[in-house]
Amino acid sequence: MKLSTSSNGWRITSCVENQADVVPDAHLAGDEPASQSVTWMPGTVPSKRIDRSPIDLTMGLMDTPPVLPVSESAPAIPGKDERTWAMVAHLSAFSYYITGIGIILGPLIVWLAKRDGNPFVDEQAKEALNFQISIVIYYIAAILLCFTVILAVIGVPILIGLHVFQVICMIIAAIKANDGIAFRYPATIRLVK
Repeated sequence: MKLSTSSNGWRITSCVENQADVVPDAHLAGDEPASQSVTWMPGTVPSKRIDRSPIDLTMGLMDTPPVLPVSESAPAIPGKDERTWAMVAHLSAFSYYITGIGIILGPLIVWLAKRDGNPFVDEQAKEALNFQISIVIYYIAAILLCFTVILAVIGVPILIGLHVFQVICMIIAAIKANDGIAFRYPATIRLVK
């Protein structure tokens, strides 16, 4: 793994647990031989692995760990309002028990209302909508299995299991969304992209 130059002129070329291989920037530019790499562990002064060059690597440059630049593409932590709306998107499918059609309508309304300017809410509302659409498809398949006596033995337990699976997943998703963690439902057909 290659990372950016630190402020002290060294570059990390690989990291394993609490150990990093560090080489001078000049080597990576092709000016110096590869024999100038050192090994650094937190709390220690780096030790030379191979030193066939006249450059002194023990000048105290690595007494502290190199400063790594912060990635500009790091995801931002969603605000309280975004987390709340993402949680509402997951829990809105419970409106099915009141309206009869809220299983899809609830997440759809949240997604349509809050998708612009809120990437976390957009992602989580789409995920909730896709999960609820998938659950409706699975319910229809299980109900079709119940029409014959022989397949009803399979269809009824599937209906019960689907309901329990749906409720548990919705509660877990709502908790994760409220914590600001993106949740991906299992067994979901992602129709809305």
